[in-house]
Amino acid sequence: MSSKEHKIFARNIMRQNRYTPYVVGLIFLLISFAVAQFQLRATGMADIQKALTAWYQEIFDNMMNTQAMPDLNAFYRHMYDTFIALWRPLGSLVSKLINLVIGVLTTGAAWYWLRMSRGETPKWSGVFDCLRRFTKILWLMIVTSFFTALWSLLFVIPGIIASIRYSQAIYVQFEHPEYGALECIRESKEVMRDHKMDWFVLQLSFIGWLLLAGIIVYFARGLSVLSIMLIPYVGLANASFYNNVTYYTPTMAVNS
Repeated sequence: MSSKEHKIFARNIMRQNRYTPYVVGLIFLLISFAVAQFQLRATGMADIQKALTAWYQEIFDNMMNTQAMPDLNAFYRHMYDTFIALWRPLGSLVSKLINLVIGVLTTGAAWYWLRMSRGETPKWSGVFDCLRRFTKILWLMIVTSFFTALWSLLFVIPGIIASIRYSQAIYVQFEHPEYGALECIRESKEVMRDHKMDWFVLQLSFIGWLLLAGIIVYFARGLSVLSIMLIPYVGLANASFYNNVTYYTPTMAVNS
């Protein structure tokens, strides 16, 4: 199946399940937003973000008023002092732990879309089923992040290729709860052997929508309808990809 066919399949599933995908998308978005806000405050990055916003506003105002640009050296010194004062080792540890928790919740959402792509009608609470295997998923996140980081030491491209090779490990864990992290990674590498470019192209096809959603969120200073729609759209298309590379035949039609 091509990227276009995966996306058509995703849209069909969304239409057949009516409002449920959007409810799950909204729940996931609200949780992610709350966790991100907590992360900013716990690590002190919220104050740095405010300083950057104020500086950008000052630059814009000066450009509009044809005044001199602000003193860059003074700004950098201020940012450095703020960063050192706020970015403590504890804050860094909290940030890493929060990222792992987000990874677990993202896995839960991926499992939910996989079940829906296979003709099931899971309840919205099914997105939290991942908590039953919290430790296994957490360890899988840690191991995949570690291997990806090792490959990234060589250069950016090997790191990207590694992340693509390991991308299906979360789905493998869903189908094989008895597997450990290394077994999930090994299986993911196997199913992605001849499909790495297909996965890359599929993810690339969403870039425009994701950028547009990001711009809307930035200027609206909150959530957007487009973001809520994109979560099930991307999730179901990715689930369709996994079904395809593992030769699983969904019971629902692919044609639009």
